[in-house]
Amino acid sequence: MSYTVNKTDGTVLSTVGDGTVDNTTTDITLVGRKFSGYGEVLNENFVKILESFANNTAPTNPIEGQIWYDTFEGRLKVYTGSVFKPTGGPLVQDSQPDGLVLGDLWINNEKNQLYFYDGVDLTLAGPIYSKQQGENGFVVETLTDTNNNGRVVSKLFVNGLLVGILSRYEFTPKTAINGFATVKVGLNLSTAVNGLKIHGSATSADAVAGIDPGQFLRSDENDITTGTLGIVNNGGVTIGSNSNYTQFIDGSQVTILKNNLQDRDFQVQVNSSTTGGIVTAIDINSSALQLDIFEGETASLTRVGGDLTIFGNLTVNGATTFIDSQNMRIEDKNIELSVTNTPTDDLANGGGITLQGNTNYTISWDKLTNHWDYNQGINLETGNTYTINDNLVLSDTTLGSGVINSSLTNVGVLTELQVDDIEINGDTISTVSSSGDLNFRIWGAGNIVLDPEESTPVTQIKGVKDPTANQDVATKNYVDTELRSKTLQFTINVSGASPSVNTYVVAQLAKLAPPVNYEVGTQARVLCETLSLTGAATPIQAYDDTDAGWLADTSQTNVILRSKVAVDKDGNLSSASTVQDVTIPNGFTPSGNSIAVSSEVRIYELDSSPTWVATGVVL
Repeated sequence: MSYTVNKTDGTVLSTVGDGTVDNTTTDITLVGRKFSGYGEVLNENFVKILESFANNTAPTNPIEGQIWYDTFEGRLKVYTGSVFKPTGGPLVQDSQPDGLVLGDLWINNEKNQLYFYDGVDLTLAGPIYSKQQGENGFVVETLTDTNNNGRVVSKLFVNGLLVGILSRYEFTPKTAINGFATVKVGLNLSTAVNGLKIHGSATSADAVAGIDPGQFLRSDENDITTGTLGIVNNGGVTIGSNSNYTQFIDGSQVTILKNNLQDRDFQVQVNSSTTGGIVTAIDINSSALQLDIFEGETASLTRVGGDLTIFGNLTVNGATTFIDSQNMRIEDKNIELSVTNTPTDDLANGGGITLQGNTNYTISWDKLTNHWDYNQGINLETGNTYTINDNLVLSDTTLGSGVINSSLTNVGVLTELQVDDIEINGDTISTVSSSGDLNFRIWGAGNIVLDPEESTPVTQIKGVKDPTANQDVATKNYVDTELRSKTLQFTINVSGASPSVNTYVVAQLAKLAPPVNYEVGTQARVLCETLSLTGAATPIQAYDDTDAGWLADTSQTNVILRSKVAVDKDGNLSSASTVQDVTIPNGFTPSGNSIAVSSEVRIYELDSSPTWVATGVVL
């Protein structure tokens, strides 16, 4: 019959049938009656419970109250019915844990802050600032002064920056603290932080900037000063019960005298003996916008030491106008000549400017040609240019870039010429850009030829870099170096060499590799071989074809059979004294009189003579 498995609270966990197992309801296998192999299952269940399901991942089918050892965190956890929670110590993670219960502690390892849970709210225990915000608030420390006394202070930090120190003693820190050369009694603000101040209201102060408050002028009663009074702001001074008059500086640092009441005149008066008392020197009529200077005083003289600018019309009521100056400047950009009620070209013809001298120097307009005539040349000062339609035509050194057409046949000697990115200067042709190539392009079958008129060319291309690509030009130095670095190799039979091996080889090298064709220092390695005969002579046995020795052993080698039959010159049988033929029926092995070869490598080098010289032997 089936087993009914109940939990501690009496609820049914699973029903396991006979001969079966349940391995999906929980993380241990529930065994039914008469299940074959139950021993292994039960033992594994005990092991899992004994090791608390130790693994780096949580059990897949936990039940409330199940214990799991998290090998990844090295922490023992219990299943609450929804999540696994550590059984002891705070929870450490970067987000708020789920399933918190009364008394749980959580460390936010991203902000480095500790929280506790009271069953309702999750409250920050400290520190009051996160890791990202940096250290903030007061921190109590003991500092050592220059007399080795410990001084307990409160340091004030903002975003990790020390901005203040609160102390009950004045002392100098033994170890320098940036911004606090000396610590005073009270709250000290760092001198290393710009603009650090205490904002708010204070009841009183011992001094203002180190000065007794009684030394300052009062604004609510009459007062005097024995010093100089300066107003170092643009607001200036205002006078009058109705703030009638103000003297101030505007933004462009110009002193302004302002009458604040509308249509009130402004006067400057002086006490003059000429007038017998007070006289108005300057009278400004506000409503009429009129300025009078010594009005009615015909004996007065108005003089302007510098320039006088009049933006309106200038009316001179005198009979004659004199301008006794070396230069006359007129700000108006247009000077009109020949102004009449009905101007015409006929009236304007010949008009212009005449400068008198020994002769007249004129600029005049010609009606017929419709252009200006100059009776003298035009000389532009340095830095000026001649332009047409705002385009540069000519300067003192340059023809304008807009001048692209001309009929020049000779430009004289050019000291420098630039065409696109190519510059010709003196005897040098170069590219303008620092990395550009200088290309010579020949269309068709033409060539780049140097000294075309010389029967024997004398021109050389010099200063060429050694080649790096297959189609680069090779320099003499490159070719010489490459040839010098290549060792020549020969094999020479020196058997019976006379008078010596080296003399014989040098003579042969002079033929194989003539010294004039190679650089000094070129090396040749020569394999010198000597041939000789060696070994004992091979015996050869001769037999008649009827001899018993031959007939007894037909496998012999190195045997010559001779025939006893002889013939004459006509092919007729003759006496038996002439051998008719010789045969080698079983082969011949010449084990004697063989050729022996001995060899050695000799090194020869080309000296400055130039001659090949032996320098060593490599065995």
